[in-house]
Amino acid sequence: MTGYIHSMESMGLVDGPGVRAVVFLQGCPLRCRYCHNPDTQCGGGRPVEDGTLVRRLLRFRSYFDRSGGGVTFSGGEPLVCKKDIIRLCEENPDCAFFAFTNGTLVDDAFVQEIKRVGNFALAFSIEGYEDATDMRRGDGTYQKVLAAMEKMKAAGLPFGYSACYHSKNVEEVCSKEYIDFLVNKGALFAWYFTYMPVGKDAVPELIANADQRKKAYELIRQARKEQPLFALDFWNDGEYVQGCIAGGRRWQS
Repeated sequence: MTGYIHSMESMGLVDGPGVRAVVFLQGCPLRCRYCHNPDTQCGGGRPVEDGTLVRRLLRFRSYFDRSGGGVTFSGGEPLVCKKDIIRLCEENPDCAFFAFTNGTLVDDAFVQEIKRVGNFALAFSIEGYEDATDMRRGDGTYQKVLAAMEKMKAAGLPFGYSACYHSKNVEEVCSKEYIDFLVNKGALFAWYFTYMPVGKDAVPELIANADQRKKAYELIRQARKEQPLFALDFWNDGEYVQGCIAGGRRWQS
């Protein structure tokens, strides 16, 4: 099979546990506001046969094994190539695969495929409740994400969520009530990122101010103590790795 790849990072340290290869796949059914990777939305990318991709990934196998790492798929929307991803999972059962997804392409058949292979996990991108999520991702997206979560939970599959907090949603997505809501939906882990203005359509007014960033810092740490959720705060967890989370001195400890 042939898929289209935008780019690949060979030694990623922040998109899952351990040392990871991060594959950015080309194409996405949504047109989210302030997308961080708008050049992955439409056509383009490099055509790559799945066998060629596997050979590239296997070059880093020793790093995966020693660090507890694996492969993360991002995009764009990685599940536009979900059949190819499942095939990679099948052919490499002792490797851990992970994807950030908008959730719109997760149907019953795909959930059963994830359950069958047993080495693939998802993080659903969600920006708050319905108004906040649909404001960024388009009308109806929020309900599709919740439906996908329900399917994963019903199948007994682990999953998490990814939230981009900004000046309009920071108190919502970091609140105890919101985290409890997603934990009850089945989320086991969370990635928190702050909005960074990228591209020609960036909205600087959405940058969280200093007080809002401090509030996010406090609420996420409170959630770690009080709620059954493994939460990662990309912008503020540098203190735990003695530097940037993407390459601090203690990123693996």
